[in-house]
Amino acid sequence: MSVHDRVTDVVLAWAGLAELPDDSDQLKVLWTDAVAFQPDAVDQLILALKNEFTNPPSIDVELTPPDFNPPGKINTVADLATAVLEML
Repeated sequence: MSVHDRVTDVVLAWAGLAELPDDSDQLKVLWTDAVAFQPDAVDQLILALKNEFTNPPSIDVELTPPDFNPPGKINTVADLATAVLEML
């Protein structure tokens, strides 16, 4: 499974979606839980990514809430996948 597919699967579970999100979907919009997106939901997403990427190929996921929009650059599923890929 590709890194992109793994990130998409993490987002699917994190947001509680019934189907895979599109690359252009905004993470903040996908998050529908009552928990605030920043920083609480983002913290949950980062933890889920770290858990996913402890197995091969393992990636040291070094993201923090400020990396996510607002105020950071990670806004969409594609942005997140790209950020994780850049950590390889």
